[in-house]
Amino acid sequence: MPKSYKTKWIDNKQVRLHRWLMEQHLGCKLTSSDLVHHKNGDIHDNRIENLEVVSRSKHKKLHPEIGEKTRFKQIHFISRDELKRLYIDELLSIRAIAKLKKMSQPTLLRIQNKYGIKRPEIKCEICQEKANYIKARRCYKCYLKDWHKKN
Repeated sequence: MPKSYKTKWIDNKQVRLHRWLMEQHLGCKLTSSDLVHHKNGDIHDNRIENLEVVSRSKHKKLHPEIGEKTRFKQIHFISRDELKRLYIDELLSIRAIAKLKKMSQPTLLRIQNKYGIKRPEIKCEICQEKANYIKARRCYKCYLKDWHKKN
């Protein structure tokens, strides 16, 4: 059964009871960065002695499991090994990997930076210049020569 906080209707707005009680106790409105933590872990125990105002970072330290096993499914995930295999071994572009994994390029770039994966500079197999066409391992000049030979 999912967690559900007790709520209260005030001025045609539904508010969480524990937040409202803390605001009444303190005599001021809480900001969006203020979280009300239930000290004993029981979200239905709204006694003032059981409530405390904490920052988001402190709340995360009190509950490290938040964000790992939430009711929201993590839809964009690629492991370090899989990204390394696709990006370095198979030489797929970030664009191609993003399309394959059904995620946006910026999301994949953030994950790539988080993992610290960088493709080593690939040299052209013919002239040893930096390769612009990674899969073909050719620089622009050599790639064009190959293309003209084929066509």
